Amino acid sequence: MSELLIIRLGHDAVAEASWAPADAVGRLLGTTQHGTLSAAAGMARDRRVVALVPAEQLMLTEVSVPGLRGPRLRQAIPFALEDRLATDVDEIHCAIGAMTGDGLHQVAVVEHRVMQAWLDAFREAGLSVAAIVPDCLALPWGGDGEVTVAITPDRVLVRDGEARGFACERALLEPMLAGRANGMPATRVGIVDTTPVPSVLAGTPVTTLHDGLLAWLAPQAIAPPLDLLQGRYAPRQRRAAALGRWRLPAALAAVWVVLVVGTWLLEYRAVAAEHARLQAEIGEIFSSVIADEPMVDPRLQIERRLGGGVADAELLRLLATVADGAAQVDGIEITGLTYRPGQLDVAVAARTVGGLDQLRDRVLAAGRVDAVIDSASSQGDEVEGRLQVRGGAR
Repeated sequence: MSELLIIRLGHDAVAEASWAPADAVGRLLGTTQHGTLSAAAGMARDRRVVALVPAEQLMLTEVSVPGLRGPRLRQAIPFALEDRLATDVDEIHCAIGAMTGDGLHQVAVVEHRVMQAWLDAFREAGLSVAAIVPDCLALPWGGDGEVTVAITPDRVLVRDGEARGFACERALLEPMLAGRANGMPATRVGIVDTTPVPSVLAGTPVTTLHDGLLAWLAPQAIAPPLDLLQGRYAPRQRRAAALGRWRLPAALAAVWVVLVVGTWLLEYRAVAAEHARLQAEIGEIFSSVIADEPMVDPRLQIERRLGGGVADAELLRLLATVADGAAQVDGIEITGLTYRPGQLDVAVAARTVGGLDQLRDRVLAAGRVDAVIDSASSQGDEVEGRLQVRGGAR
């Protein structure tokens, strides 16, 4: 099966799709067609089907999870991303790409309900899909330092890394680019219509895509940097092959577990006796320091008695800087805050995109922090975004 069928989904997976057959290197073998998935199914016979899905419906990011591989890595990654998520870790699917030179794992995050909706749409149309790829990752990309932008009448796709990118409305392109990689300009632009190129891309080489966007995406779609069909969503034959490779290691692991558990049982009684001895010593020390309280949490009680427990001065400094900046911008509402040492993530609702830019500029003007717009999207008459504020020079 050397030919492929490349299908690009719209936001309504059942009703909005475009597709075309392609050869083994991604050259289209016909014109791009548009319609429902059921209409595309007639061209899938004896062809491997690769689906491109809207990048707006997922998150592409990178995360550090040192020392883990295989199933343990897959289990750990959702929890490593927990502070960046707006939903529970049990409701998301994480697809893992290659590791970067900095030791970070490239990850795509999508809700299970979204993955299931895509798979249900393909199944109902009679299509068996071999790979599902975020559409922005099918843009051509030449390596570090390159940013590729595709402009269509209603949306923009951006790829700025091997497995990094996003999609947004045309009006949000400038703030989204400004919030990534220090506002790195695009190095290549493809445009589907004749609408003027946004001013933020002025001076960038532009290619008019006369054959449509799918022809530009197809060569990369056949060997994507990241496939969402992993874990529970992996095709059955891929899971069977993976299980086959693990049979011998699993048998050896079972023998090892029996030996280790036996050793642990022998050591348990000695450990239990030592624990009882230490608890008795802690009780004696606690009684000598605090004689007028029952022992509940010895460490916390002793710290309080000795004057310990100081508020995080860095958090207070970042909060004060954001509050000062928000007070100087009309139409800004802080809707949420997340803090981890050295970084404050601020969820913001603004009347306009310019309001987010003004807030970032006011925070930067304080001269003591770094601030970038991490995301921005239109929600009705408002723009919702997230500002990352990190401690800088004091």
